[in-house]
Amino acid sequence: GDQGEPSTTTTPPDLVELQAHYDLPDEAGYPEGVTFHAATRAFYMGSLEHGSIQRLTPDGTLTRTFEPEAGWTSLGLKTHPDTGDVLVCAVRDPSTPEAISELWVHTPSTDATVRIPLKGNPANCNDLVAVGNDVYLSDREAAQIHRVNLSAETSEIWRTDPELTPGIIGNNGLELTQDGSAL
Repeated sequence: GDQGEPSTTTTPPDLVELQAHYDLPDEAGYPEGVTFHAATRAFYMGSLEHGSIQRLTPDGTLTRTFEPEAGWTSLGLKTHPDTGDVLVCAVRDPSTPEAISELWVHTPSTDATVRIPLKGNPANCNDLVAVGNDVYLSDREAAQIHRVNLSAETSEIWRTDPELTPGIIGNNGLELTQDGSAL
């Protein structure tokens, strides 16, 4: 531009260093889950308060990239190791007989979000792990593990077992062994 005008150029995200810590504003709404998306070098997080999917860029800018209807919470988040999509476990009306859950598949490059309803009544998903085309989700208030087929956008109750019966609160974290032999 002309001499004396402020520069409008910005540093590309891949050149902005990550900060040692980030102070989140109150609008973040109690994030429970967070994942780092390496391709965009951004953190993605959910919200217990308003259920949105939020992106925190390396420079500390927080943006809501998806906002659901009222009543939703977003809990566990993971970045799919193959596709790079941000996978989100979401619950509407959690801890009630009316609770329903969905897997949200959020594509960072377009901010598009596909919503896949989970089976079960009620369903209170909490955490998830992706294995190829399948996503497994824990249920914190039922003795079950959900499975979603990403290609078909279908879900099923994959396993039930008395060992998974909740006490005060049930299954939270979910992880897969490195060799893929145990969930």
